[in-house]
Amino acid sequence: MSYKLILSFLIVITPKIAFGCISQWSNWEVTIPCSDYCGGGFNATYTRTCLNSSICPCSGPTTATKACNQNVCKLPRNSCFGSLKALPSNGDVICTTLDAINVIDPYPNTYPCCPPQGIWGSWIEASCNDTCGGYGISNSRRRICLTESAGCPCIGNSTQVSSPCNLLPCSDRAPCAAGFTLSVVGGVILCVNNETLPIRPSTCCPPFGVWEMWGSWSACSSMCGGCAQASRTRTCASEKYGCPCDNSTTTETQSCNRNACSTGTKCCSPLIPFTLSSGEVLCYLPTVNISTPTTPATPTSTAGTGAWSEWSIASCSASCGLCGHVIKKRVCQSGASCTGENQMNTTQICGGPTLCPLGLGLPSCCAPSSRAIVGDEFRCILPSK
Repeated sequence: MSYKLILSFLIVITPKIAFGCISQWSNWEVTIPCSDYCGGGFNATYTRTCLNSSICPCSGPTTATKACNQNVCKLPRNSCFGSLKALPSNGDVICTTLDAINVIDPYPNTYPCCPPQGIWGSWIEASCNDTCGGYGISNSRRRICLTESAGCPCIGNSTQVSSPCNLLPCSDRAPCAAGFTLSVVGGVILCVNNETLPIRPSTCCPPFGVWEMWGSWSACSSMCGGCAQASRTRTCASEKYGCPCDNSTTTETQSCNRNACSTGTKCCSPLIPFTLSSGEVLCYLPTVNISTPTTPATPTSTAGTGAWSEWSIASCSASCGLCGHVIKKRVCQSGASCTGENQMNTTQICGGPTLCPLGLGLPSCCAPSSRAIVGDEFRCILPSK
């Protein structure tokens, strides 16, 4: 074989060797949105694009259909569609089946290399006997390896027992329990102790970063007709590993409580009523193409007393100046009703450390925090004692 022929052969194959023929996909994007806002009775369609198809064909599907909006519906709607049940899964209560609980996304992103430690999601507390500052002890907690489904396992334990819990600082006593100090972890002020394992910056960053799972939907200010908006948020789990996320949305909003009103106008403009095969009348945009599920709805029992799910962090009452307090929610999983409230205001401090701007009716920093120069800018910080 001549020198020129060998050289041309190497030029052709070198790109494939350099890339190792690893699939490099874009993020999944919604192409057919969910037809319902709760109950898990519909699917959404997602697509993605192979970014290195000219060098190495990607393996895996370009289109995926996934269950969507599996959050539990509220009365007067059935909690879940058909045979689905309200079950705890990955730290939330969703409409699903027993064999699908705690299942990680079956259509993961692919990475050109694996972060050495993997990337963990936040700890999910099963229960805690105190509200803040690491004063409480959790009987058990778990976390999810967010990179495992992409073939990148995490280093460390996925479960812990008898561990300090609710590490957001307190406002009704010393911010942190004995042995804990205030520290910024992933952009959030937390109480940490010497046993907290340091997170080393990753030598490999997934191309779009790694996102935490979506939080729960916020409370709805209307009872029917889709007259208000609910929202949910997510954070960048990989940021504390030195891997920022892309500019994908961190907040989603949608019309909530879209069961048609029984008196007056059925739906708030621009929504119009649509009757499902179950007989439920819901409010949708006129442009939405609704595919009716084939599984008949199972009537919810109206007898007996319901059982509450565990409390979970739902939202923060403010987003700046350390002025917020954590709001927790729980879901009535069975029965016609549950005794007690489904929302609890806690004393756990939350909200970003940036100063609050004028016009919100809030001070620049809320007590017990105060202004201080951190780096080269003003921030709200809590006293260390």
